[in-house]
Amino acid sequence: MRRLTSAAGGVVIPRRGLLGLAAAGLLWPGRPAMAAPGGVTFRVFRKGQDIGTHQVTLTPSPDGFAVDVKIELAVKLAMITVFYYRQTARDIWRDGKLVSADYRTDDDGKVSVLKVRESKGLLRVDGSAGSADAPLGTMTDLAFWNESIVDAPRVVDSQTGEVGVMRTGGRASERITVAGREVDAVRYSVSGSEDRRGTVWYVDRQWVKASFVTRGEALEYVLA
Repeated sequence: MRRLTSAAGGVVIPRRGLLGLAAAGLLWPGRPAMAAPGGVTFRVFRKGQDIGTHQVTLTPSPDGFAVDVKIELAVKLAMITVFYYRQTARDIWRDGKLVSADYRTDDDGKVSVLKVRESKGLLRVDGSAGSADAPLGTMTDLAFWNESIVDAPRVVDSQTGEVGVMRTGGRASERITVAGREVDAVRYSVSGSEDRRGTVWYVDRQWVKASFVTRGEALEYVLA
């Protein structure tokens, strides 16, 4: 979400809930802590109301993979949309690192674009906040599909292009319910500032749940 720059105990979870795995719990050999190829969709809730979706699709290539993200949120009052947020993104990863990214955000009518490219051993970031260089290993703040984000040296704000440091409140084990089943999960608390924080949960390195606070609004992510 906007500027959140930081945040199985043997139970088989339905295939569609874990990124389209051929068998639950499989990982790509030699890749970072991340999900197998496929896709995942979260329903996003605000104050108990379903306001939209956050979709992630991973597509393998010979030397890496592409990650496509689509976020569509709308807050309605008496059937009238009073706020909407749409974001599309494509990341290109090679040898376990982000090397290219293109983002477009429509924040209730305010459109912004972000471009990231690998250049001379660094990532060149161009966005509405200006231009900056970041070290390889930097991720965008939409990369929660990859558990390694909690150790990323820098995180790029996917809307403005600002480069910041994500703070992680530590790793903890927790028993949670996913797709109607109880599973053992790993929980992380993450934050980028006082009003941009969240909690994310992983099962066998698969992103399965999240809770974010941004702009003072609490959003809950539930697997579709």
